[in-house]
Amino acid sequence: MPRACRTCKIITDDNVCPICKGTELSDDFSSLLIVLDPENSLLAEKLEAKEAGNYALKIR
Repeated sequence: MPRACRTCKIITDDNVCPICKGTELSDDFSSLLIVLDPENSLLAEKLEAKEAGNYALKIR
């Protein structure tokens, strides 16, 4: 079951965030953003996404 990290907002199936190594994950999230090229993406810049991946825009 995919969960979103409350710190960096990446969506993962793991129990630990692959980016920040945090364990505060939520399965209640909405609005998916797929970042392919974080260096040239304005949305990735606003989200502060430094790596390519799937990100949640809203985490409850």
